[in-house]
Amino acid sequence: MKIDYDNAGSGGRVLPGEYEVRVSGYEVRTSTNQNQCIQLDYEIRTDVDQECQGKFVKYDNFTFTENAFWRICAAAKAAGLPDGLEIPDEYPEYFGKVMKGRYLRIVVADRTYNDKTYPAVREFLGTVTPVRQPDIPQMDRDGFSPVTEDDFMYIPSGVEDGLPFN
Repeated sequence: MKIDYDNAGSGGRVLPGEYEVRVSGYEVRTSTNQNQCIQLDYEIRTDVDQECQGKFVKYDNFTFTENAFWRICAAAKAAGLPDGLEIPDEYPEYFGKVMKGRYLRIVVADRTYNDKTYPAVREFLGTVTPVRQPDIPQMDRDGFSPVTEDDFMYIPSGVEDGLPFN
C-alpha cells in the first residue's frame, strides 16, 4: 500500500461529469499576476441521487479582470443571481459572500497539472433540483458589510436600547 492523497477522507476523487452542487465556501486570493481572485469550493449535494455525493470540488478560481469576468457572470446566472447585481470593484469578496450557500450544477472535467489530475469546473448550469436559494446579502452604508449566517449582524453605532446584552 502507498499513501494516495486523492483517496483521503472522501473515498476517491470526483470523476468527470455533471453534478448538482452547493457552494460550500470561498477564499479571497491574489493571483500570480496580482489580480484579485475569489476561490469557490463546491459540495456535491447528498439530497440528489448522483455519483460522488458529499465529495468536494475545490479551488475554482474567479479572477476579477475584464477578460475573465464572463466566468463570474456564468456562475452567477447558474446560481440564480439577478441580472444587474453589482459586485463593487473594491470588494470582490462580495461575490464569495453572495455565492456561498447557493445551488447550481457544474460540469467537471479532468485537469492535469504537475503530473497530477484534478477535477476542474468547465461549465455552469442552473439547478434542475429546485431548492430555496439563500437571500442575497445587502451592503450597508459604509460599503461592504453583508450579513449572512456566518457574519455578525451590523448594528449602527449609538443603538443601545432594546438589545439583550445591555
